[in-house]
Amino acid sequence: MSSRRPLLLALSLLFGSSCLVATGGLGCGLWGSAGPSTVGQGKLYHSGEARFDELFSQLFELQRELAHPEEDHAALLQPVQRALELPTTASSEASYQALEARLQALHARGVRLERSPASAPTSDAVFTVHGAAPSEADAALLTALRAYGLGLQALEARRRRDELTLARLRRHVAELRPTVDSAFRASWRRRREVHDNLDDAEQLFPILEARSREALAALRAHLERVQRLLAPATPPVAAPPSSGAAERREAAAPATPARRTAPRSAPATRPASRPPAPPRPRPAPDFEP
Repeated sequence: MSSRRPLLLALSLLFGSSCLVATGGLGCGLWGSAGPSTVGQGKLYHSGEARFDELFSQLFELQRELAHPEEDHAALLQPVQRALELPTTASSEASYQALEARLQALHARGVRLERSPASAPTSDAVFTVHGAAPSEADAALLTALRAYGLGLQALEARRRRDELTLARLRRHVAELRPTVDSAFRASWRRRREVHDNLDDAEQLFPILEARSREALAALRAHLERVQRLLAPATPPVAAPPSSGAAERREAAAPATPARRTAPRSAPATRPASRPPAPPRPRPAPDFEP
């Protein structure tokens, strides 16, 4: 690996992953006169070898996917903002506050939202409407809100797939690197070029992984916020009566007279059994000689 490559990761830690853009300037000009590889510039590299080109193509798609993940969420939220009559430039927090106020007004008018249970085949973001019928404007808001919740879950699934793809591409780079010299033996210049692009790909993986984790955490936070807004209110549970109240109720109850029970007579005792009389002796027989 060239000695200029570790500078990418070091400077990305200093300046953040904002240097990562999908269309050029990935390294923010940090390579100087030597210049970054095609992968380092955030462009699609073609080596002419199918196995390598598949790797570089998938890596390029991930660079584009994770360049500005917040824009994907902003696009999902815009229909909800329009239904709330907010500008599409409003922050997520301002949108959630306006949405909460609108849902409370719906509840006051008898429109009740219930989130689907976890055991239902639909996602948690899907809800059902009960009670009074919503107005046309409110129905449009609920349609946009349902689409927003489902879109968040779909986007979260995409981010989880991105993490799996990054792990697989890491392994693929390790498998392909030993075969570079044999695959491009006809051109030393092409061998050097492929090695440089693989070097930059390895430096790019930690930054893309960090960006993917941040995007996934942000999406899960948005999902939790929506789920809290849709959670049905739990009716208060009546507290058990205190011991003092129970004692007062017992004191107020009329006393019941105690029943008199006749004393039980002692069981009659049987006389002790007498021992059997000894047998009488038989008289001696008469005998004359």
